Parts: sequence; C-alpha cells; structure tokens
Amino acid sequence: MHGYARLDLNGAHFAAGNSPSIRLRQGVSGQGGCNTVTTQGFSIGVCVNDQHTGTTAYPDIYVNSTPFPTTCSLEVQSWDDHNHQLSGGSQMPCSTGHITGNPTGDLTATTNVHAYVRINLNGGAYPGPDSPSISLTGGAVYHYVNLGDSLSSGEGTQNYTNETNSVGNQCHRSDSSYSGQYTHISNYYHMVDNVACSGAVIGEFYNADTPVNSMNVPDAGELAQDLALGSGTTLVTVSLGINNVDFADLITGCYGTGPTNTTSAIDACFIDKLTNKDYNGGTENFSQLIDDQAGSLTSLYTDIQADAPNARVVAVTYPQIYPATGNAGTNTNACKDWPRPEQIITSQKQLDLLRAALNHLDDVIVTAANNAGIDHLDERDAFKGHELCTADPWENTIVGLGANDSFHPNTAGYAKYASDLKAHLGS
Repeated sequence: MHGYARLDLNGAHFAAGNSPSIRLRQGVSGQGGCNTVTTQGFSIGVCVNDQHTGTTAYPDIYVNSTPFPTTCSLEVQSWDDHNHQLSGGSQMPCSTGHITGNPTGDLTATTNVHAYVRINLNGGAYPGPDSPSISLTGGAVYHYVNLGDSLSSGEGTQNYTNETNSVGNQCHRSDSSYSGQYTHISNYYHMVDNVACSGAVIGEFYNADTPVNSMNVPDAGELAQDLALGSGTTLVTVSLGINNVDFADLITGCYGTGPTNTTSAIDACFIDKLTNKDYNGGTENFSQLIDDQAGSLTSLYTDIQADAPNARVVAVTYPQIYPATGNAGTNTNACKDWPRPEQIITSQKQLDLLRAALNHLDDVIVTAANNAGIDHLDERDAFKGHELCTADPWENTIVGLGANDSFHPNTAGYAKYASDLKAHLGS
C-alpha cells in the first residue's frame, strides 16, 4: 500500500511531486503497518491496524505536531472508493501529537480508503485540497468470497435475499448459509461476498449462463463467479461438481413431483439410474460420470488460486443426507411432512448406492483439491445422526411439490458447516 502527504503551512507549499512518499504494508491481526517520513521538521505517518476487527479495517492517521502552535487542531476524515464518507472523523488539539481517524464503515467491498488531515492553525483552516492527503490501497484486511452451487448459496434455508428469490433469479442466496453463519462466529471474517447460485455447474465459475443456468434455475443478472476474486481476497470457499453429475435431478426425478409413484417404482428408479450405463441417456454409468469431473475440478481449483493468489482456498465436500441403514416404512420420524414417508427410504440397497455415489464424488473433490494444492473441508459425515427421517434432521425432505429446497441442508445443517469451518480455519 502507498500514499502521499502534502503540507501547506504558512505559505510553504510542497508540490505533489515533491510530497513525502509513504509506503505502507497491510495490517495483520494484532499488529499494524506503519511508516513515517520527516521533512522540514514535520513528521507525517500512517498506520493500518485491523485491531482484531475482521473485515473492518481501521486506518490510523497521525501527524507529529511538535512544531505546531498550541492553538492549532487536527482533523481527519475518510472516504471509501465509492465516495461514501466513513464515520469516525474527529478533531483533537495539536498538542496531543496524535489523531485517530478510525473509520467504521464497511470496507469489505472497497479497494481504497481516502483520507485527509486538515490542519487548523490559529483558527485558519487549510482547505481539503491543500491538506495532507493519504490514500490507503490494497483493500480490506480480510476479504471472504463464497463460490459455488446450492450448497454454498444456502438453498434449503427458505430464507433468501430478495434479489435472489424472484421470478427471474432463484439463486437463493441466504444469510443463513454456511458462509453467512460463519461470519457471525468468526474472529476475523464478519462479512462475505457470496456469489454462489443454486444450480451452478463448474463452467459457471468462468461464464454466467443466464437468464437460466444449466440446471434450469433462473439466474438473470448473474455474472461469472470468478469476477468476485482478486489479489485482496484472503479466504475462498467453494462447492461445485454435484450438478455436473445431475445428482439433484437423480433424486427429484425418482421421487417425482408428488406422491404418485409406488415405493417399489421409486426404489427401482434409484437402482437403475445408479447402476446402468445409460444414465440420463448417456453411455456411462453414474460412477464413470463422477470420475469425469476430476480434471475439471483440479483446473477449477487451480484457477481460483490464480485469481486469488493471496487467499486460502477451501473446497467443501457434500454431506451424506441419507442414513446408513433403513428400509421402506422405517426411520420415518421426520418424513411425516411428506404424504407417504415410507417412500423416502425405499430399501437398504437404495441407501447403499446413494451413499456410495456421494462418497465417490467427495473423494474426487478431495483428490482434486490435493492435486491443485488447495485446502479442503470434508463434511461428508457432518450430519451423522441427523440424516433424513431421523428425529432431528439437518436437511429437508420434499418441500412442496418438489421445490428446490428439497433435499438440501436446513439452517441447523448449515450451522454445523459454519462451526466446522471455523474449527478447520482456527478462526
């Protein structure tokens, strides 16, 4: 980070080109980045210190006032790069020798903080343009971006932002997603730039498929997700891959949109789609289709790292939502909101095949993350004891007539993800 300071005192004007040059380093937790230059007997310095505040940066601007008359005062004001004035401007007598600006606005989405120090000598204020001007560049100290599909957007909470819960856009981003809930418990990350969208596939990291994405989810106005990343990004979480193998369509397709299929027909559908080689009209079986994603996922993670070179990138796996054991008519405790709860779990073979497929996909994600040299959070067993049809499920069964919320984590499920993410990151 860098900045300049210009002083105009008692007619002695320093031109911009000859102004003191100040190079800053971005603050880190518990310590600031400070530099000071001295010219004509005046010391001018700038500090950046996050003060354990997470995504809110606190530039600390001071002027050594020893040579100033005791009747002078200092004033500091700050703006973000959208020209919104940040709160925290203050005035103090020069005799203190130090003044703190501490802007408390949201700096998560800003890349520059502009501040000036106004020096009031004997009642005469120097106008802003002639006051020392400091520009702090480099962005917020902590910048968290959440990428991906419905698992990352927060599908299933049934509590979505207005702009992603309309006829034209049903990306269903939620403040109750795992990323949203993580920002409420993190020591450092208190806001998230969540650009995930329900139905997104790997390709939509690079190019937005609008107005309807690859899974036929309306996503008007969405941009390529990689545009959210930059050198100032310090944390990225991502879940992608499950829609590339049509896992959601597999589940909702076999259940249908209402209680019309017999239990045996639903069971046969799952077994057929998970074992035969003509899955969705193709020439491969489901397992082969999952294997096909390995190269795309490795490239995706590598590209994320290239777009956010200073970030910790975490690939997040998908949870097992079906219990390990059960048969038709058993474990129907929480499935009672579906007219025929015995149709959710149809046989032990259904469970074995579904769980094996999900494990396989998660294995491919973990291997791709390792190959790309990024981190991963393996949550496949996070819902153990809270799967479908248990006494306290952390996911939805079939919502309405097969709404997108179906078979996604609920708020409690995402809270588990958030807690595990904090433990994994140590912050």
